[in-house]
Amino acid sequence: MRLIFTSDTHNNLFGGLAKIKASIKKDDRTIIIDGGDSFSGSPLDYFKKDKNLSYYPQAQLFKAMGLDIAVPGNHDFDDGYDGLKQFIKETGAKLLCANLLDRKNCLEVNRHLIYNFDGLKIGFTGLITDYLENLQKKENLEGLEILPVMEVAREELDFLKKEADVTVLIYHGGYEIDPITEKVLSTTSEHQGYKIITELDYDLVLTAHQHIVIPFTKKGNSYTLQCGFNGSKYAEVEITKDGIKGEVITPVQEADADAELKEEYEKWLDSEIGTLSSSLGPYEPIEVMTKSCGIVDLVNHIQREMTGADISVTSAFNSTVSLDRSITYRELLNCFPFPNHLVLKWVDEKIIRAALEKAASFLLIQNGQVVISKDYTEPLLQLFNYDIYQGIEYAFDLTRPIGKRVIELKLPKEKLLLVLSDYRAGGNGGYPFFKDIEDVSMSEESIQDMLFRYFKENKEPVWPRSGFKGVKII
Repeated sequence: MRLIFTSDTHNNLFGGLAKIKASIKKDDRTIIIDGGDSFSGSPLDYFKKDKNLSYYPQAQLFKAMGLDIAVPGNHDFDDGYDGLKQFIKETGAKLLCANLLDRKNCLEVNRHLIYNFDGLKIGFTGLITDYLENLQKKENLEGLEILPVMEVAREELDFLKKEADVTVLIYHGGYEIDPITEKVLSTTSEHQGYKIITELDYDLVLTAHQHIVIPFTKKGNSYTLQCGFNGSKYAEVEITKDGIKGEVITPVQEADADAELKEEYEKWLDSEIGTLSSSLGPYEPIEVMTKSCGIVDLVNHIQREMTGADISVTSAFNSTVSLDRSITYRELLNCFPFPNHLVLKWVDEKIIRAALEKAASFLLIQNGQVVISKDYTEPLLQLFNYDIYQGIEYAFDLTRPIGKRVIELKLPKEKLLLVLSDYRAGGNGGYPFFKDIEDVSMSEESIQDMLFRYFKENKEPVWPRSGFKGVKII
C-alpha cells in the first residue's frame, strides 16, 4: 500500500494543494490522507465569503485528488460544526478522529479504519490535539467533546493490534521534543507526538499542526514524519510485508486548478479596499521587532479605536510585510492571514511587565548587533509570538539577563483595559498568565473583517506610533 499524506494546507489552493494534486498519481493501491487544517491562513477564505460561494474550493480539489481519509485540525472548526460537516461531505472522504465525540451525531466520525491490501491488513486511527479548546472559539465546538490524546491513543492501539498487521496513527498535533535533535519545542499538551512515538508502539505516526518538516525517521517505537504547511511539501509512504519506507517530497509539477476560479480570485486579491496617505514598508521582521513599524502602529490604533481599550497589542510577522498606498486584500491578508478575534481584559503592571519580558527574550546581541534568538526561529518560525504595545511606554535593555530586560516602563494608570487577539488571550505563544484573566468581552467579527470595514470607512487614516522606545545594547 502507498500512502500520500498532506496536512496544514491552510487553503493555499493554487500555490500548494493544486501543485500536490498535479504531482501525484492515485491508483487502486493508494490511500490519500489529509492531517487537517484545510481552513484559514489563505485569502481564499475571505474570497469565498465575499463572493458568497456555496462550496469550499479546497474541498473540491481534495475530491478531485481522491482523498480517502480526513483527520480534522483545529482550524477546520473555524466555520463551526456545520462548516466542518459540509467540508467533509464535499471532499467525499471519511472523517477519522478517535478522540472527537460528536454529541449531535451528524459528522459520521470514525474511530478507526482498516484496509486490506494483498492480504496485509493496515489499521488507521486519527487524533486531534486535546489543546483544541485553547485554539478555537467555544461556539464553534458546541456539541463536540475532545478526549485526552494519550488515553485514546493507547485504547486505539490495543484495538488495532488485534485487528491489523500494521498500525498507523494520524495526529493533528506535533512534537513536544524534536525527534531528531531532542530539542524541547513545547511545554504544553498542544503537542504530544514525541510521547506517542516513544511510549507507544504504532508502526507509523503521521503528525501535523506544528508547521515544521520532519523527514521520515525512526524514533522510539515508530516511524514518523511531518510535512510542513501551505502545501509546500507532502509525504509518500510505502507499506509492504517487508517493512515501511517513506519520504517528504516537494511538489514540482505546475498546478492544474480551476482556471476560471483562479482568474477571478487573483482579480479580487488585487482589488482596493482602502487608501493610505503613503505606503508602509517593506518591513523586515527584525525591524518590526526593534524599531517602529507603521503597520503594527496602525492596527494597534484601529483596535483601540474600535474597542475603546486603553492599550492594544499586535504581534510581529514571520515574513517581510508592506502596505501600498492603495491597500489590497492580497497585502492586508498577507499581514493578517488568520481569523482571530479581539478580546478585552483588565491588566496591571505585573501582567504587562511579564508579557514584555517574554517579548524581550526574542532578542539577543551578537557582534554588537541585535538578532532574533534561534529559540524562536528553529525548527519552528514563531515571530508571531513577539508582541508590540501601544498606549504605554517601554524599552528593552538587552545587556540584562532574560526576565529583567524591561526598562522605562510607563503606564497611564494602574488598571488598564487591554485589547488582544483571542489566540494570545488564551495564553498561547508563551503567555499563560493571560488565560487566567477573565475576559471582559470578545468581538463578534474577526480582526480581518474589522480591518476591512475600517479601511472602507476611513480614507487615509492618521494614527500614533507605538510606545516602544527601542532596545539598549551597550
